[in-house]
Amino acid sequence: MSDYHFGKQIGVGAYAVVKECIHKQSGERVAIKQYDRHKLEETQRKKQAIREIRILSKLSHPNVIKLYESIDSGAHVYLVMEYAQGESLHAFLKASPQRRFPEDKAKRII
Repeated sequence: MSDYHFGKQIGVGAYAVVKECIHKQSGERVAIKQYDRHKLEETQRKKQAIREIRILSKLSHPNVIKLYESIDSGAHVYLVMEYAQGESLHAFLKASPQRRFPEDKAKRII
């Protein structure tokens, strides 16, 4: 992971942390999701992480974050992904008073 300069944390989950990073050679801003390997020892969590990697590696759509590469360092698994500025969809939905949107508004968001 020496190719990246790690910046601030931009997300956190049950077994992964997401940080804003800069690729040192190109200067490109990316998001790197870091899984702690010991937190993936539970079979279900490991399956979910593998499924996420497989799905993201196959997807190519302008409205879906791109997975550039996955790196296994032994202690951690890193997903190097496209950086999307702004709040997460999860945060957006949590802040919404109605938490449900009419179909036309949901289409615009997604």
